[in-house]
Amino acid sequence: MHDLRSLREDLDTVRARLGVRAQDVPWEDLRKLLQDRRSLTMTVDDLRHQLKKGSDEIARLKRAKEPSTAATAQMKELGDRIK
Repeated sequence: MHDLRSLREDLDTVRARLGVRAQDVPWEDLRKLLQDRRSLTMTVDDLRHQLKKGSDEIARLKRAKEPSTAATAQMKELGDRIK
């Protein structure tokens, strides 16, 4: 069993070590899937960061007794996008 990190970072070495036992593995498809997964993970992390900043801003607005409905709606939309 190989972890995703070792596959992502050193797929060619893993491929060479497996040799003939893994001839039918679609290596390029695996490489593409690993890249896509990493990209999606980074996107979700960025969205979560934006959500946290937005939540902090909503808290600041509420403490200052300012309207926060627009910011709340944006954060709800962002939260739905993450799901």
